[in-house]
Amino acid sequence: LQRSAQSKAGTSSPSAWISVSAANFYADGVVFDANNAVLGDYMAVAVQGTCTKSLITRCGFKNAQGATRGHGLTYLASDPTVTAHQVEDCEFSANAGHGLYAYAVDALSITNCRAHDNGGNGIYVDSFDPTFVLKARDVHIVANSCWNNGVGILVGNFVANNLSATPLTYGNSNPDILGAVVASNNCFSNREYGIYISGRNILVSGNLCANNSTTATFGAGILCDTGYCKITGNMVAGATPFGIDCGGSIYTEVDNNYINGAGVGLNIGGGQYCTARSNFIQDCTGIAIGVQNVESNGFGDNFGLSCTGLSIIGNWINYSGGALGIMVRDGAQDIVIKDNIVEAQPGAPLTNALSAYTDTVTLRGNLLNYTSRFKISPATVNGLYTLTVPDLADAVAVTQASAPVASIMTATAVQVVGQVTFIKVTVQGLGYTTATVTISGAGSGAAAIPWISGGKIIGIQMTSFGSGYGTTTTVTITGDGAGAAAVAQVGLPVWQNRELAIDCLVATEFAAGGSSPAQTNWTGAPITVPAGASIDWVGNAGGWRAARFTQADYVSPNGDGSVTITTRSGDISLKPMGGGTVRIKSATEATGAEELIGRGSPLNTVSAPAGSTYRNLNGGVGASFWVAQAAGSANWVAVA
Repeated sequence: LQRSAQSKAGTSSPSAWISVSAANFYADGVVFDANNAVLGDYMAVAVQGTCTKSLITRCGFKNAQGATRGHGLTYLASDPTVTAHQVEDCEFSANAGHGLYAYAVDALSITNCRAHDNGGNGIYVDSFDPTFVLKARDVHIVANSCWNNGVGILVGNFVANNLSATPLTYGNSNPDILGAVVASNNCFSNREYGIYISGRNILVSGNLCANNSTTATFGAGILCDTGYCKITGNMVAGATPFGIDCGGSIYTEVDNNYINGAGVGLNIGGGQYCTARSNFIQDCTGIAIGVQNVESNGFGDNFGLSCTGLSIIGNWINYSGGALGIMVRDGAQDIVIKDNIVEAQPGAPLTNALSAYTDTVTLRGNLLNYTSRFKISPATVNGLYTLTVPDLADAVAVTQASAPVASIMTATAVQVVGQVTFIKVTVQGLGYTTATVTISGAGSGAAAIPWISGGKIIGIQMTSFGSGYGTTTTVTITGDGAGAAAVAQVGLPVWQNRELAIDCLVATEFAAGGSSPAQTNWTGAPITVPAGASIDWVGNAGGWRAARFTQADYVSPNGDGSVTITTRSGDISLKPMGGGTVRIKSATEATGAEELIGRGSPLNTVSAPAGSTYRNLNGGVGASFWVAQAAGSANWVAVA
């Protein structure tokens, strides 16, 4: 069925060639060719909201024209009516707009279709209702193939004000899609994104997204600006700028995906309470997993959130050259990095495995190059004898130490000494539409820009880290609002509660006074760990606290079965509590004898084994030192 170049729009709707308003509609095996020669801005085939049940199978929709309505098949809004629309085994091609475009339609099912070579998107389901009432619900998009479109499959949008005002407001409020499954689709060679979803309660599973946006400066295999969604089991391949881009999402889990060859494998920053779990990410040219504190659309419009509550757990990451494994920037908060395996290819710097510019990271059980304990030796760095450990490491082994260790630092912390690594907003202020960040101090070159949302400063992005800064560095925020304040972090702190076990293969002393970062312990004195023993450090207040260590400075097993008790200064005291005593025993004398103290005579008051001694602290000639001649309390004899 081809539209004539001389025909007018369908009489049932002034904006459509064919308009379906009947309650039920069925079409099978029809090619709806809107004809390239007909250039009016009309919808080609439009299913009106009054039609609540349709079955369209084995049909083709092509050659629709028009700047705003040139879509092959359009479903107009019918929400909140629950519909029974099924589009099966159809083809959408060569349309100036979208192949299939559905507005606020409930229970729409699109399966086994092909959408290709469209000027807009292949399959597009969305609602831009400015009143935020109309939604698309329970959408089902399964087993379709989409190629050479703007976006292969697009579900929802991330514009919170639904184009009802400018500038656009991005975010997860007012989702247009409530419940959808996008599964088992093949989206390849699309110009921008293979799959783009935004909304709430959307499952994206088992899709193949290959070679999308490979010639663009933006785009991704899968873009998910979502809330309460799950992206699982997808295969994303090709040199796309982003493999999976989840920037600005909330309560979203990205798990068990395979991402190969992207610029940034998985971007999951700028959101709140998301999880990246058990993904396999390799051969990324820039970053395997990237986390920014505040995300934007790339044109300076931010998503209104600062990153917190992110978990990066159990991923397998491969990187090479100058690429980074895991990158966290601008003070993103409460990041858990746990049980990941990071493999640096030959020649790739081990320092690139983790680069986290923040003060709140929890590290547990990560492996770099399948090495549980890197063997390292201290060296002088910035005038201090320094133990430099891999950022991901939970444990290292010291192979030689010729002086007291005065500093324990991660490899990244050593590299960024004197740099302003991030700026943390302490007071967001009110009333800002424009603002400027000024960094002052002994150094030079550091620069940053503020992110403003709702009149508040929600985060600050470093654009240059500078050099030569110290503890006097300050941050000033000026603009048309008031009250915002922030502090600069120079270098990297020891993360609070960071755990590091150090196996000392040689005797190693850890300094207390003059250490930087501070190395404190309960004794207040330096600690000497003997060869073959270990010490556990815990991050505390920007420095290290010794949690557990072998007290060789006080109690020293000598290797021959003997033990030496020493002090660095002062007495050795034996102080049994309660009814306890100091008892001397041997392998052949299980009872032994007691060494007792008290005031007054022990005769008939203190019971002890034979051979025990008693010192009367009241003193007196012939009454100060007693010996028990037999067991019991009646056999004491004063000997001095």
